[in-house]
Amino acid sequence: MEAAGSPLLRDDAGSITPDPGSSKRPSSNSVIDSLVPSRRQTDDSAPRHCLSQSWAPGAPRLEVVPPPWPRSQSFASGEVRNSSRAFGGIERVPRLTLPNTEDWEQFTSFAREYVDIHHQRPHVVAFVNSCSGGQSGRLLKETLAESIGQSEHLALTGEVCDLSLPEEPTRTVEALARGLGRHSQKRLLICGGDGTVTWILTALEQCKALAGKHHLLPAAILPLGTGNDLARSLGWGSKVKAVSDVLKYLQWVVEAKPVTLDQWRVVLRPHMTLPPDHKLRTCGSHPQLVTDDDLSEQLLGDIEESLRGSPTTTSSAMSEEVFVGFWQNYFSFGMDARVANYVDETRSHSACGRCCFRRGLGKVCYAWQGLLHGCASRELTRSVLHMRACWPSENPEDTVASSESMPPQQPLDELLPEDFRQVMFINISCYGGGLNVLPRAAAVRERSTSPTRPDPSPNDGKVEVMGLKGAVSSLAVFARVRKPDFVTSARRVAFRHATGEFMQLDGEPWQLQSGCDVLIQHHRKLTMLQAPANAPFWRDRTLQAFWSLPTSRG
Repeated sequence: MEAAGSPLLRDDAGSITPDPGSSKRPSSNSVIDSLVPSRRQTDDSAPRHCLSQSWAPGAPRLEVVPPPWPRSQSFASGEVRNSSRAFGGIERVPRLTLPNTEDWEQFTSFAREYVDIHHQRPHVVAFVNSCSGGQSGRLLKETLAESIGQSEHLALTGEVCDLSLPEEPTRTVEALARGLGRHSQKRLLICGGDGTVTWILTALEQCKALAGKHHLLPAAILPLGTGNDLARSLGWGSKVKAVSDVLKYLQWVVEAKPVTLDQWRVVLRPHMTLPPDHKLRTCGSHPQLVTDDDLSEQLLGDIEESLRGSPTTTSSAMSEEVFVGFWQNYFSFGMDARVANYVDETRSHSACGRCCFRRGLGKVCYAWQGLLHGCASRELTRSVLHMRACWPSENPEDTVASSESMPPQQPLDELLPEDFRQVMFINISCYGGGLNVLPRAAAVRERSTSPTRPDPSPNDGKVEVMGLKGAVSSLAVFARVRKPDFVTSARRVAFRHATGEFMQLDGEPWQLQSGCDVLIQHHRKLTMLQAPANAPFWRDRTLQAFWSLPTSRG
């Protein structure tokens, strides 16, 4: 088994190999150097290429397969694994009310009816951290263990993975891979917030034995985080009110419908080397340092190719470190990331902040920090030197743009109003703790040359670029009286910051003190579980319809 923390590499054929460590492959760098601009010498006179997924059609490509984060790495802000949001930490503690006799009878009756129809028990694998959230983590695990297992008297077959154990979730994922056939399907229940969801999805992708089988493990969410935006969008609600609700969630997991979701990748190259204690050098769901030399060389070439001809910075010693992060919900920079960063500091260092989040008052912290720091955000046109995007095809039938047919990269500078203080790249229908910020169909078609451009969907291989002009606009969005300004839809986006900036992905913020280059690309397709129509959390019917839109073939 590969050492923890070593990035795995995957070529276009899908084969996965461990990080070669200090052993170099002499031919790899020469191949890459011949196809993408060198970090040391860039020919600005060469013709521009479009922002394509491969960047060099027909060439061998290395794709990072992120490993589960090891216990040996340091955590931000003095966190330990069992209290970290990215490792199953329970941010919003449910009431410690256990299921009563009526709850168990109703659940058992449902399981019997399922067996009568399907002639087998439902198979569910649950991931929960029993050492987080005080007693709630332990009670959640015990309730799940009384419902799921191999014993005949239990309602569901499967197992409960305790994320507090050092060998988890790797052990459970590898066991799943050994027992999974190409035509069988098991359902996952991830207990936690958006960071925990990313951790488990990462562990599934890292497992070589699951290559080509990830669609057989659709995942549902038991929302125990702060924002829970993905859980809200999929119909699983904003929080779990009591431990006894677990039985209802298990029933909904069995009844849930598999849906497809795009996962995106953000590549960062800071212009100056980050200090040893920077957050991006700690363990978490934020971007992580790429340690493989070949992959780092390739990603740097991708960034330079995407920003060829862009204004350069005054820095004479550009850092060659690359950080890669993965997200399903949104990536943003500017005003909201600035506020989220100060909220994160309050939550990590202040007992009052931790108490507020434990009691479900996180939005009070966000409102307070928004008043303190929201108005201090500067106009982004002062820091964004250049922004480019690959446009989606105007042909609704052309859901996958090939390198030959893809339109050339085009600047977005003139599309960003001068007074924008926040830019968001949105993938799902929920943002900032449940706000539906998706652009209205009229706004999408106004920016498109095609009157038949389909509405945004979670699996169309496109990200919606949106922005806000100031604190007043942000308050109006959170008051649900307006939506952010829609800029465009894009398949890939690249931009360069001249100065430091606040950023966040899926609610996990950080600050860069220097400028940086950013590249946003599609990573892969995920299979999630949408809560059934009878779940009580579908208050906004537009959110339910969002997951019913046509699926991209990409």
